[in-house]
Amino acid sequence: MGTAAEGMPMLISRAEQERIAAFIDRLRELPTEKARSGAALHELYWIHTRKKRDGKRYSPDVNRKVIIAYRDAIRAAFGEDAPVLKTMHYSKARTDDYNARLVAFRTRKHHNLRPVNASEYITAGEEFIAKVVNESWSNAKAIAAVCGLTGRRPFEIACTGHFAPDPARPHYILFSGQAKTRDADRAQMTYSFPVLGARDHILTAVAKLRENFDPNMSNSEFSQGWAGDINKYARQVFHDAHGEEIKPRDLREAYVAIAVQLFAPSDVSDIQFMNTILGHKPGSLDTTTYYIGFTVV
Repeated sequence: MGTAAEGMPMLISRAEQERIAAFIDRLRELPTEKARSGAALHELYWIHTRKKRDGKRYSPDVNRKVIIAYRDAIRAAFGEDAPVLKTMHYSKARTDDYNARLVAFRTRKHHNLRPVNASEYITAGEEFIAKVVNESWSNAKAIAAVCGLTGRRPFEIACTGHFAPDPARPHYILFSGQAKTRDADRAQMTYSFPVLGARDHILTAVAKLRENFDPNMSNSEFSQGWAGDINKYARQVFHDAHGEEIKPRDLREAYVAIAVQLFAPSDVSDIQFMNTILGHKPGSLDTTTYYIGFTVV
């Protein structure tokens, strides 16, 4: 199920998780691959026709995330080559439509870049994380601060990421543990990225978060428990040059725009530098273009 860009993390509801678990149990009981394929078709029909409490159907994007979650569960239970995967998938027509909408979204964003003042953004982040670390600790506040200053994802900061000082460069951190990749080897690969400020405070905050979070917590469980507070604090602290709040999902884009201006070598293209410090797969510059959303003023 290829897409034009990395999607959002596969966050689904508890009810959807329970239904997927029941589906996997049912597949284990079925005697033939034909029966499993039939069960998958029935499940796909349910996904695309189910309705919310207000009577409206779920959006194609929501359904796509649910189908990906089903496929991940199938792989975990039956292996990467499970025949039922040929049935349980997002159709080519739906995938083409999804990719077309992604490209249209990227085009609109590239023609309407948000301005961000690097000095104001960094100062706000540094002051916030210093207060959190030294005066009034809060898990959600710490995650929001580290998101803004490093461009890493909340789940990586709280649970999966490994952060260490880069001994060769004082403003860089060595990082591994990417959450949004299906390549297990790449997820554990270490790469270096620049922080926008307060490296010592960032490392202190991450170390304390490691004491407070279960590293085996699922992305969905983490989001359901923490996304609201992280969103609230990030929007209070980080703003664009017009004074508009920056949501956590956009902090990665604001971070990378500022990092390019401050740290990109003159002999490396901006897009290649972005690709490297965001930990994207080498050569996947098309994916990286979806993270261009801000311009530094």
